[in-house]
Amino acid sequence: MTIEVREGGAGGVIEVQFTLPAAAHDGAVSVVGSFNDWTPGINGLETQPDGTRSVVIMVTAGSDVHFRYLGADGVWFDDPDADEVTEQGSIIRAYTLDPDRSPAEQPISANEDGESDPTPQAADAILRSAGPGTTTAAPKNLRSK
Repeated sequence: MTIEVREGGAGGVIEVQFTLPAAAHDGAVSVVGSFNDWTPGINGLETQPDGTRSVVIMVTAGSDVHFRYLGADGVWFDDPDADEVTEQGSIIRAYTLDPDRSPAEQPISANEDGESDPTPQAADAILRSAGPGTTTAAPKNLRSK
């Protein structure tokens, strides 16, 4: 399973792409969550040429996106690649860079272990320097939060 978070253009919009491997679930799968009022079937994952299934949704920058996958026969499942998985489902934090700061100026904070832990803005800056706006190559603690 893969989740990519990237800027979606003007107006504070973020694109979130959900991708599942072909073997993740038999039958149709949709992503259901806070962005579509938890309505099944609106955001169905479509088969890609490489056999994976994916869908892109647009959300407001700075929002927490709560979601779950709904498969055929009413099977609900979560995404271990989400920023957090709770009893209520998966959560992605769709935050972006501060446009008035360079990547080096993005704030950094300490995590609960006292180690340097990039804020969402700093994590996005690090990721942009490593690849074309995707979060898939970074460890979970460096992804958009």
